[in-house]
Amino acid sequence: MKKLLLLLALAALLNIGSAIATLNFPQPLALQHLLDTAECWECQLEGASIQGFNFHFAQLEGANLQNAHGKGINLEGANCYETQWQKSKLQYANFRVANLTNARLENADLMLANLQGANLTGARLKNANLQGTKFQAAQIAHGNFQGANLAYAHLEGANLANADLTNSHLEGANLQGANLRGANLQGANLKKANLQGANLQGAFLNLTNFKKANLSDTYLGGAILEKTNLELAFLERACLASEECSLKTNSVTSSPRNITLIGVNFKETNLKGASFQGIEAENIPWQTMQLCNTILPNGIVSDRDCGNVYST
Repeated sequence: MKKLLLLLALAALLNIGSAIATLNFPQPLALQHLLDTAECWECQLEGASIQGFNFHFAQLEGANLQNAHGKGINLEGANCYETQWQKSKLQYANFRVANLTNARLENADLMLANLQGANLTGARLKNANLQGTKFQAAQIAHGNFQGANLAYAHLEGANLANADLTNSHLEGANLQGANLRGANLQGANLKKANLQGANLQGAFLNLTNFKKANLSDTYLGGAILEKTNLELAFLERACLASEECSLKTNSVTSSPRNITLIGVNFKETNLKGASFQGIEAENIPWQTMQLCNTILPNGIVSDRDCGNVYST
Protein backbone atom coordinates (compact mmCIF):
# COMPACT_ATOMS: atom_id res chain seq x y z
CA MET A 1 0.00 0.00 0.00
CA LYS A 2 2.84 2.40 0.91
CA LYS A 3 4.54 1.68 -2.43
CA LEU A 4 1.29 2.41 -4.30
CA LEU A 5 0.84 5.71 -2.49
CA LEU A 6 4.45 6.66 -3.21
CA LEU A 7 4.05 5.89 -6.90
CA LEU A 8 0.83 7.93 -7.10
CA ALA A 9 2.49 10.90 -5.39
CA LEU A 10 5.48 10.68 -7.74
CA ALA A 11 3.19 10.59 -10.78
CA ALA A 12 1.32 13.65 -9.53
CA LEU A 13 4.60 15.53 -9.01
CA LEU A 14 5.76 14.63 -12.51
CA ASN A 15 2.48 15.87 -13.99
CA ILE A 16 2.75 19.15 -12.07
CA GLY A 17 6.35 19.54 -13.16
CA SER A 18 5.40 18.88 -16.79
CA ALA A 19 2.62 21.47 -16.66
CA ILE A 20 4.95 24.07 -15.11
CA ALA A 21 7.72 23.24 -17.58
CA THR A 22 5.54 24.09 -20.57
CA LEU A 23 5.43 27.71 -19.36
CA ASN A 24 9.15 28.06 -20.15
CA PHE A 25 9.38 25.92 -23.27
CA PRO A 26 10.73 27.70 -26.35
CA GLN A 27 8.01 27.84 -28.99
CA PRO A 28 9.08 24.81 -31.11
CA LEU A 29 9.21 22.60 -28.01
CA ALA A 30 5.92 23.97 -26.68
CA LEU A 31 4.24 23.25 -30.01
CA GLN A 32 5.69 19.74 -30.11
CA HIS A 33 4.54 19.17 -26.53
CA LEU A 34 1.04 20.26 -27.54
CA LEU A 35 1.06 17.88 -30.50
CA ASP A 36 2.30 14.99 -28.37
CA THR A 37 0.14 15.49 -25.27
CA ALA A 38 -2.77 17.78 -26.34
CA GLU A 39 -1.80 19.96 -23.37
CA CYS A 40 -0.04 23.30 -23.23
CA TRP A 41 -1.11 25.27 -20.16
CA GLU A 42 -0.23 28.98 -20.41
CA CYS A 43 2.37 28.24 -23.05
CA GLN A 44 3.72 30.92 -25.38
CA LEU A 45 2.75 30.29 -29.01
CA GLU A 46 2.56 33.86 -30.24
CA GLY A 47 2.78 33.99 -34.04
CA ALA A 48 2.83 30.19 -34.33
CA SER A 49 1.88 28.51 -37.60
CA ILE A 50 -0.81 25.98 -36.67
CA GLN A 51 -2.89 25.88 -39.86
CA GLY A 52 -5.02 22.77 -40.17
CA PHE A 53 -3.70 21.23 -36.94
CA ASN A 54 -5.97 18.91 -34.97
CA PHE A 55 -6.13 19.92 -31.30
CA HIS A 56 -9.62 18.68 -30.49
CA PHE A 57 -10.26 18.47 -26.73
CA ALA A 58 -6.82 19.97 -26.07
CA GLN A 59 -5.99 21.79 -22.82
CA LEU A 60 -4.82 25.30 -23.70
CA GLU A 61 -5.94 27.29 -20.67
CA GLY A 62 -4.19 30.65 -20.50
CA ALA A 63 -2.12 30.03 -23.63
CA ASN A 64 -0.85 32.97 -25.70
CA LEU A 65 -1.62 32.52 -29.40
CA GLN A 66 -1.65 36.15 -30.49
CA ASN A 67 -0.97 36.64 -34.20
CA ALA A 68 -1.13 32.87 -34.74
CA HIS A 69 -1.82 31.46 -38.21
CA GLY A 70 -4.51 28.86 -37.55
CA LYS A 71 -6.69 28.72 -40.65
CA GLY A 72 -8.77 25.53 -40.55
CA ILE A 73 -7.48 24.48 -37.10
CA ASN A 74 -9.62 21.96 -35.19
CA LEU A 75 -10.17 22.85 -31.52
CA GLU A 76 -13.51 21.13 -31.07
CA GLY A 77 -14.25 20.69 -27.37
CA ALA A 78 -10.93 22.25 -26.40
CA ASN A 79 -10.38 24.14 -23.15
CA CYS A 80 -9.34 27.61 -24.30
CA TYR A 81 -10.19 29.42 -21.07
CA GLU A 82 -8.61 32.88 -20.99
CA THR A 83 -6.54 32.17 -24.10
CA GLN A 84 -5.21 35.07 -26.16
CA TRP A 85 -5.90 35.11 -29.91
CA GLN A 86 -5.63 38.83 -30.73
CA LYS A 87 -5.04 39.43 -34.47
CA SER A 88 -4.87 35.69 -35.17
CA LYS A 89 -5.91 34.21 -38.53
CA LEU A 90 -8.56 31.60 -37.71
CA GLN A 91 -10.70 31.43 -40.83
CA TYR A 92 -12.71 28.18 -41.07
CA ALA A 93 -11.48 27.14 -37.60
CA ASN A 94 -13.55 24.63 -35.63
CA PHE A 95 -14.25 25.72 -32.04
CA ARG A 96 -17.48 23.76 -31.71
CA VAL A 97 -18.44 23.30 -28.01
CA ALA A 98 -15.04 24.69 -26.99
CA ASN A 99 -14.56 26.65 -23.77
CA LEU A 100 -13.54 30.20 -24.72
CA THR A 101 -14.66 31.88 -21.52
CA ASN A 102 -12.91 35.26 -21.12
CA ALA A 103 -10.87 34.60 -24.26
CA ARG A 104 -9.21 37.54 -26.03
CA LEU A 105 -10.08 37.59 -29.75
CA GLU A 106 -9.86 41.29 -30.55
CA ASN A 107 -9.14 41.95 -34.25
CA ALA A 108 -8.99 38.21 -34.94
CA ASP A 109 -10.19 36.83 -38.27
CA LEU A 110 -12.75 34.07 -37.64
CA MET A 111 -14.57 34.29 -40.96
CA LEU A 112 -16.71 31.18 -41.54
CA ALA A 113 -15.44 29.58 -38.32
CA ASN A 114 -17.60 27.13 -36.36
CA LEU A 115 -18.36 28.12 -32.75
CA GLN A 116 -21.64 26.24 -32.40
CA GLY A 117 -22.41 25.51 -28.76
CA ALA A 118 -19.17 27.14 -27.62
CA ASN A 119 -18.91 28.98 -24.32
CA LEU A 120 -17.76 32.55 -25.01
CA THR A 121 -19.03 34.09 -21.79
CA GLY A 122 -17.13 37.32 -21.25
CA ALA A 123 -15.07 36.83 -24.41
CA ARG A 124 -13.70 39.92 -26.14
CA LEU A 125 -14.17 40.02 -29.91
CA LYS A 126 -13.89 43.75 -30.49
CA ASN A 127 -13.37 44.56 -34.20
CA ALA A 128 -13.13 40.85 -35.04
CA ASN A 129 -14.05 39.54 -38.49
CA LEU A 130 -16.92 37.10 -37.90
CA GLN A 131 -18.55 37.08 -41.33
CA GLY A 132 -20.63 33.96 -41.81
CA THR A 133 -19.40 32.50 -38.52
CA LYS A 134 -21.59 29.88 -36.84
CA PHE A 135 -22.63 30.68 -33.26
CA GLN A 136 -25.81 28.61 -33.01
CA ALA A 137 -26.69 27.87 -29.36
CA ALA A 138 -23.43 29.48 -28.19
CA GLN A 139 -23.17 31.07 -24.73
CA ILE A 140 -21.94 34.63 -25.31
CA ALA A 141 -23.40 36.50 -22.33
CA HIS A 142 -21.44 39.67 -21.49
CA GLY A 143 -19.33 39.23 -24.64
CA ASN A 144 -17.76 42.29 -26.26
CA PHE A 145 -18.44 42.61 -29.99
CA GLN A 146 -17.88 46.35 -30.37
CA GLY A 147 -17.30 47.15 -34.02
CA ALA A 148 -17.18 43.46 -34.99
CA ASN A 149 -18.22 42.32 -38.47
CA LEU A 150 -20.98 39.71 -38.00
CA ALA A 151 -22.51 40.05 -41.44
CA TYR A 152 -24.52 36.92 -42.32
CA ALA A 153 -23.39 35.23 -39.10
CA HIS A 154 -25.52 32.40 -37.67
CA LEU A 155 -26.61 33.21 -34.11
CA GLU A 156 -29.82 31.18 -33.90
CA GLY A 157 -30.64 30.43 -30.28
CA ALA A 158 -27.43 32.05 -29.05
CA ASN A 159 -27.34 33.61 -25.60
CA LEU A 160 -26.15 37.22 -26.02
CA ALA A 161 -27.62 38.57 -22.81
CA ASN A 162 -25.91 41.83 -21.78
CA ALA A 163 -23.48 41.54 -24.67
CA ASP A 164 -21.92 44.71 -26.08
CA LEU A 165 -22.63 44.91 -29.82
CA THR A 166 -22.14 48.67 -30.12
CA ASN A 167 -21.52 49.75 -33.73
CA SER A 168 -21.28 46.13 -34.85
CA HIS A 169 -22.18 45.05 -38.38
CA LEU A 170 -24.93 42.38 -38.42
CA GLU A 171 -26.41 42.83 -41.89
CA GLY A 172 -28.19 39.65 -42.97
CA ALA A 173 -27.33 37.88 -39.70
CA ASN A 174 -29.65 35.18 -38.39
CA LEU A 175 -30.58 35.80 -34.74
CA GLN A 176 -33.79 33.80 -34.74
CA GLY A 177 -34.73 32.94 -31.17
CA ALA A 178 -31.59 34.57 -29.77
CA ASN A 179 -31.48 35.97 -26.26
CA LEU A 180 -30.45 39.65 -26.48
CA ARG A 181 -31.88 40.67 -23.14
CA GLY A 182 -30.09 43.79 -21.91
CA ALA A 183 -27.72 43.76 -24.89
CA ASN A 184 -26.25 47.01 -26.18
CA LEU A 185 -26.90 47.38 -29.92
CA GLN A 186 -26.51 51.14 -30.13
CA GLY A 187 -25.44 52.17 -33.60
CA ALA A 188 -25.40 48.57 -34.84
CA ASN A 189 -26.43 47.71 -38.39
CA LEU A 190 -28.99 44.88 -38.55
CA LYS A 191 -30.27 45.59 -42.03
CA LYS A 192 -32.11 42.53 -43.41
CA ALA A 193 -31.29 40.58 -40.23
CA ASN A 194 -33.64 37.84 -39.01
CA LEU A 195 -34.60 38.31 -35.35
CA GLN A 196 -37.84 36.35 -35.41
CA GLY A 197 -38.77 35.32 -31.88
CA ALA A 198 -35.72 36.99 -30.35
CA ASN A 199 -35.81 38.40 -26.83
CA LEU A 200 -34.74 42.07 -26.83
CA GLN A 201 -36.09 42.91 -23.40
CA GLY A 202 -34.33 45.98 -22.01
CA ALA A 203 -31.96 46.15 -24.97
CA PHE A 204 -30.33 49.45 -25.95
CA LEU A 205 -31.37 50.08 -29.56
CA ASN A 206 -30.59 53.78 -29.93
CA LEU A 207 -29.69 54.65 -33.55
CA THR A 208 -29.81 50.95 -34.45
CA ASN A 209 -30.58 50.19 -38.10
CA PHE A 210 -33.27 47.51 -38.51
CA LYS A 211 -34.15 48.42 -42.10
CA LYS A 212 -35.87 45.46 -43.80
CA ALA A 213 -35.23 43.32 -40.70
CA ASN A 214 -37.60 40.57 -39.55
CA LEU A 215 -38.67 41.33 -35.97
CA SER A 216 -41.85 39.28 -35.98
CA ASP A 217 -42.75 37.64 -32.67
CA THR A 218 -39.94 39.50 -30.88
CA TYR A 219 -40.21 40.82 -27.35
CA LEU A 220 -39.07 44.44 -26.99
CA GLY A 221 -40.42 45.22 -23.53
CA GLY A 222 -38.24 47.77 -21.77
CA ALA A 223 -36.07 48.34 -24.84
CA ILE A 224 -34.84 51.82 -25.75
CA LEU A 225 -35.56 52.68 -29.39
CA GLU A 226 -34.61 56.34 -29.65
CA LYS A 227 -34.06 57.32 -33.31
CA THR A 228 -34.08 53.65 -34.27
CA ASN A 229 -34.54 52.92 -37.98
CA LEU A 230 -37.29 50.33 -38.58
CA GLU A 231 -37.98 51.31 -42.18
CA LEU A 232 -39.48 48.39 -44.12
CA ALA A 233 -39.08 46.20 -41.03
CA PHE A 234 -41.53 43.41 -40.23
CA LEU A 235 -42.85 43.51 -36.65
CA GLU A 236 -45.99 41.41 -36.97
CA ARG A 237 -47.04 40.03 -33.55
CA ALA A 238 -44.04 41.72 -31.92
CA CYS A 239 -44.52 42.77 -28.32
CA LEU A 240 -43.58 46.36 -27.52
CA ALA A 241 -45.51 46.30 -24.27
CA SER A 242 -44.32 47.83 -21.04
CA GLU A 243 -45.17 44.49 -19.43
CA GLU A 244 -43.68 41.12 -20.04
CA CYS A 245 -45.61 39.08 -22.60
CA SER A 246 -45.33 35.72 -24.27
CA LEU A 247 -43.43 35.83 -27.53
CA LYS A 248 -45.89 33.45 -29.15
CA THR A 249 -49.22 34.66 -27.84
CA ASN A 250 -48.57 38.27 -26.76
CA SER A 251 -50.38 37.47 -23.53
CA VAL A 252 -49.35 39.92 -20.83
CA THR A 253 -48.09 39.06 -17.37
CA SER A 254 -47.72 41.40 -14.41
CA SER A 255 -44.09 42.43 -14.79
CA PRO A 256 -44.07 46.16 -15.50
CA ARG A 257 -41.38 47.56 -17.75
CA ASN A 258 -40.69 50.86 -19.44
CA ILE A 259 -40.08 51.29 -23.15
CA THR A 260 -38.77 54.27 -25.07
CA LEU A 261 -39.98 54.80 -28.63
CA ILE A 262 -38.91 58.39 -29.28
CA GLY A 263 -38.06 59.33 -32.87
CA VAL A 264 -38.42 55.81 -34.28
CA ASN A 265 -38.57 55.51 -38.08
CA PHE A 266 -41.52 53.24 -38.92
CA LYS A 267 -41.59 54.08 -42.65
CA GLU A 268 -43.24 51.20 -44.57
CA THR A 269 -43.08 49.05 -41.42
CA ASN A 270 -45.60 46.30 -40.75
CA LEU A 271 -46.80 46.64 -37.15
CA LYS A 272 -49.93 44.57 -37.66
CA GLY A 273 -50.75 42.71 -34.48
CA ALA A 274 -47.84 44.29 -32.59
CA SER A 275 -48.67 44.63 -28.90
CA PHE A 276 -48.43 47.95 -27.10
CA GLN A 277 -50.37 46.59 -24.14
CA GLY A 278 -49.59 48.15 -20.79
CA ILE A 279 -48.39 51.41 -22.32
CA GLU A 280 -50.76 54.29 -21.72
CA ALA A 281 -51.89 55.89 -24.99
CA GLU A 282 -50.46 59.25 -23.94
CA ASN A 283 -47.05 57.59 -23.41
CA ILE A 284 -46.82 56.33 -26.99
CA PRO A 285 -45.04 59.23 -28.73
CA TRP A 286 -46.65 58.78 -32.16
CA GLN A 287 -46.01 62.46 -32.88
CA THR A 288 -42.23 61.87 -32.73
CA MET A 289 -42.33 58.76 -34.94
CA GLN A 290 -41.96 58.76 -38.71
CA LEU A 291 -45.00 57.11 -40.28
CA CYS A 292 -45.33 56.59 -44.01
CA ASN A 293 -47.16 53.63 -45.50
CA THR A 294 -46.96 52.21 -41.96
CA ILE A 295 -49.34 49.42 -41.07
CA LEU A 296 -50.40 50.22 -37.53
CA PRO A 297 -51.26 47.54 -34.94
CA ASN A 298 -54.99 47.87 -35.77
CA GLY A 299 -54.30 47.28 -39.48
CA ILE A 300 -54.84 50.91 -40.54
CA VAL A 301 -52.20 52.33 -42.90
CA SER A 302 -50.75 55.72 -41.92
CA ASP A 303 -49.21 58.04 -44.52
CA ARG A 304 -48.87 60.96 -42.12
CA ASP A 305 -45.21 61.77 -42.80
CA CYS A 306 -44.72 60.65 -46.38
CA GLY A 307 -43.66 64.17 -47.39
CA ASN A 308 -40.68 64.09 -45.02
CA VAL A 309 -37.17 62.83 -45.68
CA TYR A 310 -36.21 59.60 -43.91
CA SER A 311 -32.90 58.14 -42.87
CA THR A 312 -31.65 54.94 -44.46
